[in-house]
Amino acid sequence: MLNALVLLLLSAQLAAACSCIRLTECYRSALPVIFIGRVIAGGVDSLRINPWYTPATTVRFEVIEALRGLAPGTRFVDMATDSVYGMCGPNPYFPGRTYLVTPYTKNGQLADGGCFSGREVEYEQDNIPYLRRYVRNPGLSIRGLIGAVSRDDSDLVDYLLSEGDGRALQGVTVWTIAGGKRISTTTDAQGRYELPVPEPGNYSVHADLAPYRPVRARVGVPHSGGCTVHDFGLLSNSSISGRVKDPEGRPLKKGQVGLIDLDRVSSPQSDKDRWRGEDFEPSSGQFHFQNVPLGRYLLVFNPNGPHQTRFGSDPRESTYYPNGATRAQAQTIEIKAAGMHATGIDLIAGPPVALRPVSVEVRFPDGTPMTTASILIEGEPIEPGGRPWLARQSIWEEQTTARFHVPVNRKFRISVTDSHGRDLNKVYQSTHLPASSPIHQRFTVDPAAR
Repeated sequence: MLNALVLLLLSAQLAAACSCIRLTECYRSALPVIFIGRVIAGGVDSLRINPWYTPATTVRFEVIEALRGLAPGTRFVDMATDSVYGMCGPNPYFPGRTYLVTPYTKNGQLADGGCFSGREVEYEQDNIPYLRRYVRNPGLSIRGLIGAVSRDDSDLVDYLLSEGDGRALQGVTVWTIAGGKRISTTTDAQGRYELPVPEPGNYSVHADLAPYRPVRARVGVPHSGGCTVHDFGLLSNSSISGRVKDPEGRPLKKGQVGLIDLDRVSSPQSDKDRWRGEDFEPSSGQFHFQNVPLGRYLLVFNPNGPHQTRFGSDPRESTYYPNGATRAQAQTIEIKAAGMHATGIDLIAGPPVALRPVSVEVRFPDGTPMTTASILIEGEPIEPGGRPWLARQSIWEEQTTARFHVPVNRKFRISVTDSHGRDLNKVYQSTHLPASSPIHQRFTVDPAAR
């Protein structure tokens, strides 16, 4: 019955413009077949194949760990892959990689397709231990993530944290009352929690961490067993606001400001070290960051640097608070308490910079476009300790050239990788000095190169 439901779900997804569900550990724990396997044949076995449009119909796994549903002693599993043109998700199975696999059954054979449920194990490290425990000793629980976010929307917490637009919170007390007794746990360093409950039903679950505003939600645990995922977003009711002005003191008409979270910056190359960006009002140049987590920040005008895209342009240099400071001169803004409102944090926009057109082609030796090419342009910082200028595009099926506009005052490097992480066998890069002349760069990727 469950297999039929899964197939029905996948069919409905294909017919409904690919409304794929979130593959939580709770969803997976109810599936009839769960194993970890390494691809040894089939799947997307050529760099020339685009996983979104692959003709691959089968994949063979070497079983590394059988969690549920395989016959004892099973060493290999052959699985069909339903290749539907314009699939809801790309075929994720590449030779040599290891996956958490939760297939359904179609015509008596294990299969995966449509939205595809297989995931590489490196992205499932938080979920695999739970599945192991649950298979050995089934129990009921409520699990999830808790983070400081800009708005209270539990459905977005996982996305915001993964994109760097929120901060995972350690030490949050999560509790409920069951049978007249209080049951509680706390979040770990990644903001994760697991709250065991004694029986199916609805629970009023609370999440508390001073000085953030406590929240609660009604969470149902199904009678079918397993767990329920519910994330919580905690709000600080703190804010940072100010205006952006041009060098003459007039409100700037358009642009963006960003907060760099100094307590979670991972590397100078990271494009996820901003808390979030905010557009400011064109009439007044006013910006307002709401529910900023407690911590230390830098405020930056035009955090992506001088740019022009099909979505808009702002060819001005990045500048920092106070006024139009450089990164080295930037002043730290610290939110020390919930409800704190830092006002009058004004910025002066940087000077305009001319942009040069840069176009990039990536082809195979026979001249056909590499439709999975990912192109990164990395411009050197214009000051010590500054952020590099970054721009990235992927080449798609109907596209043969990626087009950029790069500041003329930066030395930069163009790099080509595969958007699905496949090895190109050699490095494809070119370096260019500051100049104003247009650039057309062509790379020829040879899958046979060594």
